[in-house]
Amino acid sequence: MKLKFEQWVDEKELSEEAHNLFKESIICYKASAYRASLLFSYLGFLTIIKERILNSEVPSGFVNGEWQKLKKDITSYEKWDTNVIEAIKINKENKKIFDISEDIRSQVNYWKGRRNDCAHAKDNIISYSHIESFWAFLESNLAKFVVVGSRDEMLNKIRIHFDYSKTPENTDFSYIIKSIPSAIQIDEFDEFLEQLYIVLKELMANSWFDFDLSSKVFSKMLEIENNSINDKIIKYIISNEELAINIANYNPEKLVYFHKFATFIRSLWYDKIGEIYYKSSIASVLLRNNIIPESQVKEFIRKIVHQNNDSIPNEEDLLILEKYNYFDVVIEIFNVSQNSSYEWWYKKNRKFTLYCLGKIKLEKEFVENLLVSINNNNCTKEFYDCIVEFSRKNDEFKNMLSDISIEIGVLGLFNK
Repeated sequence: MKLKFEQWVDEKELSEEAHNLFKESIICYKASAYRASLLFSYLGFLTIIKERILNSEVPSGFVNGEWQKLKKDITSYEKWDTNVIEAIKINKENKKIFDISEDIRSQVNYWKGRRNDCAHAKDNIISYSHIESFWAFLESNLAKFVVVGSRDEMLNKIRIHFDYSKTPENTDFSYIIKSIPSAIQIDEFDEFLEQLYIVLKELMANSWFDFDLSSKVFSKMLEIENNSINDKIIKYIISNEELAINIANYNPEKLVYFHKFATFIRSLWYDKIGEIYYKSSIASVLLRNNIIPESQVKEFIRKIVHQNNDSIPNEEDLLILEKYNYFDVVIEIFNVSQNSSYEWWYKKNRKFTLYCLGKIKLEKEFVENLLVSINNNNCTKEFYDCIVEFSRKNDEFKNMLSDISIEIGVLGLFNK
């Protein structure tokens, strides 16, 4: 069984070096080697702080030369750990690296003392409680160690990455997403998301082809393995109707992240389905993952078919849709008694109508009613045109029309 801290480590986007140090700490803890365990965890903590500084641009209050020297100092083989602690201590009014409270700085100093107890074999006892307390400190406070100005820097990185005069198109941007948890404090995350969306909208407005950029970036952010951050991203998307529809259009598979938000999901397919291009794709995702309550499935399928706009399901989606009687709703529309009521539907679904005629099993009774309707001029012109076109391409259907027309005494277009 994994320790709580062990699970926490596995969920974090850590460098290989930091991850290995924490794993060594856990091994030592389980072996009751508590001094070694605390030492490895402490080094893991300092390694993360070092990496955050090295990956950051110059904070306000520092000049470039000073910042580069500090970066060089924290990579010094002999004194890197001491220099990282000194960097944390910097706390002048207009010059600091981390905007953290004095209480947190004091705790860092306390744990530095316990690290020294471990490294220099001092008389102070180091027990399992020290390790667990330090781990609790990390879980509570590590996210607060964000280099000042990191939010603006993060937004600028995104601007540069999606400016194709500076970065080649289709360059992987996952490195940016992975760095977000360590760059943005949780209490600033809501504001960051709003600013991020504005930046992405600006980039889309200045591009001929990046119309799905906001969906692409926010969909990737949903994969961040941090519950607090993930919750904020989900709630922001729900609150931003335009973004939610974009994700449904371009990344419908990400709707699985919203399975707990029944009201949002229903509103999306009930009220906004007309704005979603690939209705069969969103339908298969929601049905495959049991996101639509069983009591609403029939209503959902009816909505998907009625709001279709000449979109043809792919084979993978169709396998799911057929399990939920997708074509039964189509047959209802094809039914002669309702035909004239669906003129609007046929006008925007010519290709889809032809596709369905080739997929469904046309019963004799249906064809009889169809021929009578055609003979009495009660058939919607658009549907009639589809029947004619389909019969020209499908000899079996054409022969069926001809045979039944003779049988029921309706002579005309479809007779041999």
